[in-house]
Amino acid sequence: MRRFVAFILTVIMIIGMLPKMAFAAKAVNLPKNSIIIADRIYTSSYVSKFPQEVNQFQSLQGNENKIFSIDAQGNITDKDGRAATEEQIMLICGRKLTLYSDSPDDQGKVYIADGSGIFREYKPGSTKYGYITINTSFSAAGSGYNLVSVVIKEIVGVPNSYYFVVSDSSTIDPSVKRATNESFTLITNRDDFYINLYSASGDLVGQGEIKDVSSSVTGLPVLINLKTYSLGNIPTRVAGNISNLGLAATDGEFLYYVNLADGGKIYKKNIYGVEEYPIVEDNARYINVVDDWIYYSNISDGGKIYKVNVDGTGRKKINDVLSSYVNVVGDYIYYSNSKDKNRIYKLSKFNTNASYSGQRLTYDSAAYIVVDGDRNKIYYSNTSDARRLYSIDLNGNNRTKFLTVSSQTSPGVRYLSLTNDGIVYATGLDGKLYKTISYNRISPVYFTTEVQVKSKGGTITKSVEDKLSVINAVTNNDIFYSSYVDGRKIYKLGVSSGTKIIDDLATAINIAGDYIFYLKSGKLYRYKLGSPEGTKPEAIAKIKYADKIVKIDDLDPVEITDLKNIELPDKVTAIMSDGDIRELLVNWDMSKYSVKDGVYTFSGKVVGYGTKVSGKAVMYSAPINMNNVVVTNNEGSKADSIVIKGLALGDEVYVYDENDMTKPLGKAKADKTGQAVISKIDLNQEGGVIKVAVKRAGRALSKFTDVAYSSEAPVVVKVEYTEYNNKKVYKVTYKGINDKIGYRLYNADNSIVKDYTASPITATPEGSGLFSFEIERSVFEGYATDKLLKLAYYDANKGYLDPSKPYIMIAQAKPNVSYDFTSGRFVGFSSFIECSLNGIDWMSSDEMLSQASMLTGKTYILARYKAMSNKMPGQIAYVALVPMPQVVIKAGGEIILDSKDYTTFIIDDITGTLTARYIGNADITVDIKDVPSGINASYVLTKGATQVSAGSVDNSAIESTIQKNSNNTGEYKLVVTLNQGGTEIAKQTIKFRLFGENIAPPQPYLAGILGKTINGVTTGYKVKVMVPFTDSTVSAVGTIRLKDSISGQYGNSKPYNFVLNNGVWEGEEVANVEGEYEVSIRYENYAMKPSTFTASKEIRFTIDTSKVYKVYLYDGYLRKIGLDVIEGLVYPYGDATYSFVGYTDLYSFGVEGRSITGFEWLDDENDTTINDPDAQYGFYVKYRFIDDNTWSSIKQGERINYRNNRTVEKYRIKVTVINFKNGYKEDFEYEFEISNQ
Repeated sequence: MRRFVAFILTVIMIIGMLPKMAFAAKAVNLPKNSIIIADRIYTSSYVSKFPQEVNQFQSLQGNENKIFSIDAQGNITDKDGRAATEEQIMLICGRKLTLYSDSPDDQGKVYIADGSGIFREYKPGSTKYGYITINTSFSAAGSGYNLVSVVIKEIVGVPNSYYFVVSDSSTIDPSVKRATNESFTLITNRDDFYINLYSASGDLVGQGEIKDVSSSVTGLPVLINLKTYSLGNIPTRVAGNISNLGLAATDGEFLYYVNLADGGKIYKKNIYGVEEYPIVEDNARYINVVDDWIYYSNISDGGKIYKVNVDGTGRKKINDVLSSYVNVVGDYIYYSNSKDKNRIYKLSKFNTNASYSGQRLTYDSAAYIVVDGDRNKIYYSNTSDARRLYSIDLNGNNRTKFLTVSSQTSPGVRYLSLTNDGIVYATGLDGKLYKTISYNRISPVYFTTEVQVKSKGGTITKSVEDKLSVINAVTNNDIFYSSYVDGRKIYKLGVSSGTKIIDDLATAINIAGDYIFYLKSGKLYRYKLGSPEGTKPEAIAKIKYADKIVKIDDLDPVEITDLKNIELPDKVTAIMSDGDIRELLVNWDMSKYSVKDGVYTFSGKVVGYGTKVSGKAVMYSAPINMNNVVVTNNEGSKADSIVIKGLALGDEVYVYDENDMTKPLGKAKADKTGQAVISKIDLNQEGGVIKVAVKRAGRALSKFTDVAYSSEAPVVVKVEYTEYNNKKVYKVTYKGINDKIGYRLYNADNSIVKDYTASPITATPEGSGLFSFEIERSVFEGYATDKLLKLAYYDANKGYLDPSKPYIMIAQAKPNVSYDFTSGRFVGFSSFIECSLNGIDWMSSDEMLSQASMLTGKTYILARYKAMSNKMPGQIAYVALVPMPQVVIKAGGEIILDSKDYTTFIIDDITGTLTARYIGNADITVDIKDVPSGINASYVLTKGATQVSAGSVDNSAIESTIQKNSNNTGEYKLVVTLNQGGTEIAKQTIKFRLFGENIAPPQPYLAGILGKTINGVTTGYKVKVMVPFTDSTVSAVGTIRLKDSISGQYGNSKPYNFVLNNGVWEGEEVANVEGEYEVSIRYENYAMKPSTFTASKEIRFTIDTSKVYKVYLYDGYLRKIGLDVIEGLVYPYGDATYSFVGYTDLYSFGVEGRSITGFEWLDDENDTTINDPDAQYGFYVKYRFIDDNTWSSIKQGERINYRNNRTVEKYRIKVTVINFKNGYKEDFEYEFEISNQ
């Protein structure tokens, strides 16, 4: 009864009904609100439900003192309420506690004490902890030492345990390991022990520690810390994944994998939770997760590289070629470019120009690429060299071929992997595993696979040599491979042997976090490393959503400026079948679209649902600049117009009234001047706002531009000049609605010449809506160009409103009036011209002439056209009453212009400018003389914008000299000005040109019948001198002379004439008279003075009139061809009674009238090889059939045969004889016959 009461008190204390009796240590992992009795933990709720069961267990003998409690704050106390620790619980209750709870999830949990006495929770399948149960046996070994034997009785949650080692030190030698079914013995004087567990391959799989064990114990639990494959020692980037199709990756928080059961979409899975869903619709391979981005090869788009945010947004294409073995390291993407023979390319991961493929790094064709960014290396299987292992730097330099240690060659390799310490592993085509051991050497890795083999006594583990195909090496002790000897099952290689981890075959192995993803028969499977034995891999399946998409809201069009940077929304708003509204990812196909009027329509799919959606991108036309819109609001019906400038031909403009957007006021297309005009419309009389938009080629309608316009403007009806009551004014009549008016003068480019007056003018009503006002003549004086007169109403609040249409005020040029000093009369006066002596008082020309006395002592008068109608007063012309000085310009002493000699210049009737008829071709002098008495004369000489000289005219000196050289070539302008009393009274402009270049002399050559050239002199039968043509202003001029044969001197020169023939100056033919000739040639330009254009060039030749001798031929039988009957055996054909029989060959020759010495038989007309250097003559032979006009060459000794099926052939032979010396040649033809009869 007393025990029961004590138990109840303990329970009350746990739930906080009694005050704490002392400070207590906190429980770390043990459940709060619980009571510990012996090796059991009871939760308070369990005690409340099953008090009798708990009381009975507490009443068992030995348990009454093994009682502890843990309150709601985790404070531990013993049965007497004193503070306690977990280590005390371990010493009194044991190292293993089992939880009793009314919660099914917690019932049966096991807590094992670690080496520090802290209890750790063990869960089946835990990747952190397992435990073993051991028996220990102690016996004295002398000198304070014990012989300790340890036997493992039970292994729980420590997969792949095969060996173990027990040590009294934390430093453990694995070489002394024993099998887990054996005992381990050591001699020690300590009572703390460390236990390591190893796999069959020798890998450490777990570590445990127990303290204060000094006697034999049975069933002692030992907590084992698992050394499993987790993110702690497997890097987030596993390079070997890329050699295995790149099917999985991780960022440390999520897994990303290719779901082959769902079309290769990229799925995202929370490592620590249950979230798992697709984020990309593309069929992906070679996925890399870097800086919150996923990079991959998009098989759905021909293997182009794409990137997408890890949340599925921001999907973009990076390149436009089929790309494989994609590695993203640092800021660059390294890949195999199939468009360029699978060579390795390097491309910035920030690239936005998909048409750019990046930088080619090597000319090798590459596969199984891995990149070591830490060591600046790229490794690859070189398919250009039997798949041998090669490396290059990240910039493509230092190409290295790897050889084995024992030879100067190496096997082909596949499935390259890279460990964190820079070791490359690969499978050889010979089935061996290789690894790099230096910068250019590889070595095979020798190991065995631990295979379970059935035997008579059961299943045993056997070490066998293996062959590899698929591998993925994460670290030097974590090499996952597909075993050839065990049906391609998945093993892990440790120090020297491989241990099976998945009893399933694999054709590709990827490691991501704690998971192995592998490929089998086209399906993807995954398996969590460290799973309890017997755990089966999970076949990756397509996730099917229970809810469906009911409706997707229409997307607003996206505004774009070009097709390269289109950003359609990453998500769409959808209404689901359960009534929920969600934002769902969408993948757009940017390679295909339809377009109409600048609207581009793309299709996409909702990720995970496959529902098709469409999105639009609008390329709006550039809006109208309001400054390019001119609105004219005139008085009257249909009198208004709108002009839009700055357009391109064909642009279509739409104009609306802001108060009515249903129908445009008008529309128009731009003409070739870039203007669109909408006319004959009615705008609001009081003014308003129009909206203007434009539709340009290939673009959508632009956004509207608002343009305000004023009330109706006045219309100028007429402008008339009038003089009355000493007034000289222009009367302006306009039609309008207001008498408060102002005016402006504009240039043609709409720049303002004269602005409005500060106060408006009050116009005079004329009736019928007409008004008039006057403008002083002086307002329009002195203008050389037309001006535009515009009127505008004045509003007291707004000032001047929009102006009217322009009315042209016509400018008048200077009159062409002069004084003829010969006749003493004015030339050019008319009734439209007025004159003045002071520029203020003007009179008609008739009045001026009628009062000639007014001109006495005057040196000039002023003249201009009168103002009339809408013509402004003309520009003022100064008419000199004294003559201009004489200007003489010479080149090399020859006159090119004399202002007193009209034959030397051309005059411009409008400007009066004199232009020299000739071009100077030597040093120029400018001389100005005969300046009138009492007049000051000055001059300015310029070349382009550069002043050459200037100053006052000196009657007795040369004003300027210009030297002939290339820098001075060009046109010059001389302006001579007469001044009197500071007033310019006359001006003369003169233009002339200087040719300052030194032109190379002609380059003559010979044509005609030419022979040999000896010592630079060519001998010919007939000779012409030829000169290249330069331009139409230049002629070839020559002289010729003959050398006297007795004195050896050339005689007198005679003209040698040239004619222009087919673009060449062709000289006279020289023939018949033998001797040596010299021809001198120069270019002359008769538009210049002096006319000689170049220096002379001489050419020499000899005329030889000798001809050639007649040559005859012998055939192989010494029968002559070409002689008459007296000469021998053969008659010419036609007179002969017989002919050659069978064939004839040309064997030898003879010369008529002389010996054959000095003759050379040539192969044909192109034969330039002369065997006899003393040969004077040469000849070649051709023949033809009588019925054929084609001549064929025949060499000495060649045969002339008859044609097939012929018995008789008639031929002609032509012998062409050449005189080598003078080039003369002559043909001799003969006819003959051959027969086979």
